[in-house]
Amino acid sequence: MATSRQNNKNLPNYSLDPNELSAALRHVVKKPNGLLVGDQLITRISGPTNVFILKPPANPPFYMPPTILFGDRHHSTHGECAECDVEDGCYRMSDPLFYQLFDRIATKEEPIDFYVEFFMTEISNNYKYPKNGELWRTVEFFNQCAAWKTSEQKRYRRESCPTENIRYQYGDPRQVSSRQVNGVLFERIVRLIHMDPNRIIDPDKLRKTILSASDPIAQEIGNRVINAFETFDGFTEGIIPNAEIYTDQMYELIMNISPQYSRIRKQLEKMPKDFRPEWIKIIIYNSILSAGDTWISSPWILNVYTILRLFKVQKDGPSPALSVMYFGNAHTMIIMQFLTKNFGYKMIYSDELVEEHKPENDKRNLTARCLIFNKHININKLLINGQEQRQRIALRQEKRGRKSVKGGRRHTRKNCHTRKK
Repeated sequence: MATSRQNNKNLPNYSLDPNELSAALRHVVKKPNGLLVGDQLITRISGPTNVFILKPPANPPFYMPPTILFGDRHHSTHGECAECDVEDGCYRMSDPLFYQLFDRIATKEEPIDFYVEFFMTEISNNYKYPKNGELWRTVEFFNQCAAWKTSEQKRYRRESCPTENIRYQYGDPRQVSSRQVNGVLFERIVRLIHMDPNRIIDPDKLRKTILSASDPIAQEIGNRVINAFETFDGFTEGIIPNAEIYTDQMYELIMNISPQYSRIRKQLEKMPKDFRPEWIKIIIYNSILSAGDTWISSPWILNVYTILRLFKVQKDGPSPALSVMYFGNAHTMIIMQFLTKNFGYKMIYSDELVEEHKPENDKRNLTARCLIFNKHININKLLINGQEQRQRIALRQEKRGRKSVKGGRRHTRKNCHTRKK
């Protein structure tokens, strides 16, 4: 009589190769491509030309929110998603329905911050980008939801804004109205100094323009900024200065300006104790290097200001569960590189669209502006990672507090013992 083992020898071999088994399992559990927000899947986003989704380190020295960076190529709408319909998972960056998706996964205690490349303290149509561009349409939507201060403005927000748990942030102090001097003088002055080899700079005319402010402190700061620029070789010809010298000069100016006259300096007052101001120099330096030979001297202002806002200690509300930014391509690239190289953020998804082929000497902006996700990214899980990070930081601070109390008690007992003697 044949044994069980002998019978098994006669059975066909149904075993799978390990590689085939792995591939089969991946096929079974594969999730659809897209950005999962709540229970909705975003498959395409119309408007941006790049995206970086960053996961913060597990145990940072201070709270670092998960961050999504969307990039924009200004001055055109070419290449936006054709037939973009939310029913098919396609959303525009300016679509209120896009923000409502994120609003549903946020709470009052764990809000989501959205930033845009603009700065405004009043409703205004004074904006440098074409009004048919997606970034402009996004700014118009932001105006409905900005945190205005007067009762009339607050009522306007309640009636017009379709979200409750999203905080709308203006990330570019360069764009402030010329009427608003206090608090933004330094950033305005640096923005006025456009350095370009094809442009002659008249320091006297520049000084006259900048020093028209009646405030004597404003005039003093203006003089200091112009004097710093005049130390650069080739300044009057608009030649780009040495990056290291320029960085040191700007850093010294920032650190010696009153917070009343600089948005960047004001943000520095709100940073966690483990944040080192010297990190600002890295951002300025890398911003200059990325600009090439012809550049405007102020893009680094947005980069520095936004990163400070990202990490600042929130005194008037909770820290964000997620930060989402919609800036120009160059800004998103610099911020992404800084967060990954200096703070340990991990890139979990990236996509950079490229310009379409065009004939030589054709100056049309033919950049594609339709992001199509080729991977499944769970934003809900990203928020959970942020929650876990907050819990670890709170536990660490609690332990430090207990150690501090114990140390104080030991010191008190020792003093009492000494007095008894």
